[in-house]
Amino acid sequence: MVCNLEKECLRDLRPIQCRTYPFEPIIINNQLKLIVQKVQDHKCPLISKKIYGEKQFIKGIYLGWEELLKISEIKAHIEYDSKLIMEEKNYQFILERKDIFNNHK
Repeated sequence: MVCNLEKECLRDLRPIQCRTYPFEPIIINNQLKLIVQKVQDHKCPLISKKIYGEKQFIKGIYLGWEELLKISEIKAHIEYDSKLIMEEKNYQFILERKDIFNNHK
């Protein structure tokens, strides 16, 4: 489901990608990092207005993905997507763990 209007977004039923949006996990050199993709399939005000969320939100996303990556199927999927994203350079920026937990206290 793509949310066109906030009132139409069924927030309790959102998949993990929507709950962590606009951040997506990637794995580089076996390290988890968060990105915001350059090319988006839809127009979201979070991207156009550069609203990325509170510092605690970003920390929570990172910690949540750390837990999810303990599941081998999820990790394999993220590793595959990461290669494509890096090859295409489809990211606005990359946040590493040190960026999230040192500079975003």
